[in-house]
Amino acid sequence: MKKLQAFIAALIVTGLIGVAIFAIGSNAVATASVSTAKQQATTIDQAANVTVSSQSATDAATQIAQLKNLIAQYQSRETQYKTNLDKANQQLSLANQQFSDATQQVQGLQNVLVQLQQRGIISIQSDGSIQLLVRGRGD
Repeated sequence: MKKLQAFIAALIVTGLIGVAIFAIGSNAVATASVSTAKQQATTIDQAANVTVSSQSATDAATQIAQLKNLIAQYQSRETQYKTNLDKANQQLSLANQQFSDATQQVQGLQNVLVQLQQRGIISIQSDGSIQLLVRGRGD
């Protein structure tokens, strides 16, 4: 009976050691597979990043070129607007000068009318009409 108990104890210990070895081996294989899979996934991700980075760089370069083109267009428009503004300012200055000249002419004509009225040559009515006062030749 003691031999049977020793044999059963040895069988149990051997089984436990076998299960432990099997568990450790399985874990090592699984970890190696996971590590290899992770390395492959990392490699694929890096390759994708390189592709994406390359594509992103191309997209960025395209966007930069488009923005430079827009800036050039805006600068051209700004130059045109400045030229148009300068022309408009010149025209305004000319119009102001013409207005000033016309105002001086009107003032001069008003002075002439006032002098003619004061001398009794004309009469300016309330409706704005002007009458020429004719004096006799003998007066």
